[in-house]
Amino acid sequence: MNGENEIRTDVGGDEACNADKKIVTCFIAVCAAAVVLAAARSWLMLAYYDGASTIWEAGTVLPAVLNVITLAAALAAACLPAAVIRKDGSNIKLPGKTGRFTSFAAMLCGFTVIALPVLCYIYCSGGEVTQYTGNMSLAAQIVVILAAVFAVPAAMRFFMIALGREPFGKISSAFGFFAVIWTAAFLMTVYFDRSSLLNDPLRVMTQLSLLITMAYLLFELRMNVSVPKPRALLGAAFAAIVVSSSSVIPKLVYILAKNPGASVITVYTMTEACILLYIASQCVAVIREKKSGQKSEQI
Repeated sequence: MNGENEIRTDVGGDEACNADKKIVTCFIAVCAAAVVLAAARSWLMLAYYDGASTIWEAGTVLPAVLNVITLAAALAAACLPAAVIRKDGSNIKLPGKTGRFTSFAAMLCGFTVIALPVLCYIYCSGGEVTQYTGNMSLAAQIVVILAAVFAVPAAMRFFMIALGREPFGKISSAFGFFAVIWTAAFLMTVYFDRSSLLNDPLRVMTQLSLLITMAYLLFELRMNVSVPKPRALLGAAFAAIVVSSSSVIPKLVYILAKNPGASVITVYTMTEACILLYIASQCVAVIREKKSGQKSEQI
């Protein structure tokens, strides 16, 4: 009997090890796809995007094709965890203690969340952006105010994560609701922003990125306060990495190459970049936590 138990334990360990390798492989594949798609979009923007009119040059088909490929890649990335993680997902957990990488990313998120409404106000009330301010509708003004109101509690959530989850516990989870609401307010701020056309590719990709980010933050919150959805958590994280990379990296490249200097779009982009870094760091932390948990079970 002892021998049979030992064999079964070994087999379980091999299966866990194989599943763990699959998750790591999926994460690497998602990051690689994100980099390739972001590089392709960066090249297209430098070649065919008109910053003055905020649209693609007439007759350009490649951006539409790349949009379809990006959405397909994001959908595939979202489905990967369901294919490689067992149904209950009980071996997927958020780390009880924040690592250095996640702590750094969360701290950046906290500062940028607070800075976003402040910088937007500064740029929107300055000389060059007076037209932007004058064109703001009542609805736009309301969502900007809401984003500013929810920024402080949302930033507190990231600051608490940066300092470590264990000392704060339920308080950090309570502030997590504000992080989700703040992201929704940020999304609406971009939607009502009249400094660019509604079909501006930068604007559209930013909105899609924030939608998936909001889903990720919601699933992250559920890991602590409700019925956890670990596979959905990683699925949303993988999709966010693909889409957010295609939103953030091309904009940064375009800003540096064609339009250096601070602007409202720059503020949006830097906030998105910090959130992307945070989500990627959480993916790494979850995978490392899973590996350490499997080692403990085997011991």
